[in-house]
Amino acid sequence: LVSDSRLKGTNLGMKFAVLSVAEFRKTFTLRVKQVGPLKSDVLVVREMLDRAEEILDPRLILLDRGFYAVKVIRELKSRNQGFIMPARKTAPIKKLCEKYEKGEAPCEMEYTVRGKDGEEEVRLVITEEKTKNGTEIHPFITNRKFSAEEVSEDYGWRWRIETNNREFGKFRPFTTSQSMKLRRLYFLIGMLLYDLWIFRRGGGEFPRAYQFKDSLRIDLKVLEFLGEREGRPPPVPVLA
Repeated sequence: LVSDSRLKGTNLGMKFAVLSVAEFRKTFTLRVKQVGPLKSDVLVVREMLDRAEEILDPRLILLDRGFYAVKVIRELKSRNQGFIMPARKTAPIKKLCEKYEKGEAPCEMEYTVRGKDGEEEVRLVITEEKTKNGTEIHPFITNRKFSAEEVSEDYGWRWRIETNNREFGKFRPFTTSQSMKLRRLYFLIGMLLYDLWIFRRGGGEFPRAYQFKDSLRIDLKVLEFLGEREGRPPPVPVLA
């Protein structure tokens, strides 16, 4: 179990790293790995990318802010893999964002990420988002010469992956068990059923999640009925 203040009703939970591929109207999960409190981010990224490169050629890696670290950036650059990642709003980043809002700094600039593991050169790209509360400023880092518009557009695919992760809940069996093995199994079952649903839709809008689950229930009933018709095998003799 890992500690996280964002959890509802508790501060302990299971943490998973999820590798997904986003295409037009399709988002598939390729790998899920439980992550313990002692597992380093760079090892998680390395394992996930090794798996991804076995079956496809990623055009662009989109990571969440949790992977913002010198070692992770160094790993991505060593693979010559294009990436986009939200920048943590450290004091230097906040200062640059404030200067940008005042018109004193450009939206694209060279930047050095520093940490206990050294430093790495990246490009800092500051984007704007119009909301009902006004304009929000979002800083990103990348190793490609993307414009602010390109970063906003490309990272937009990441929100589909976030939606993908939330949709797992529609397929994950419910349990109150405290067994980590069972909870991990249920999470994986939810992932597999979600991928099967996306495959069944083929990029379309139907079937909806509830329609797909209804069809699965019917399939299971049919299999159960056929099994009963075939009869059960004779009992295995027990030696006295």
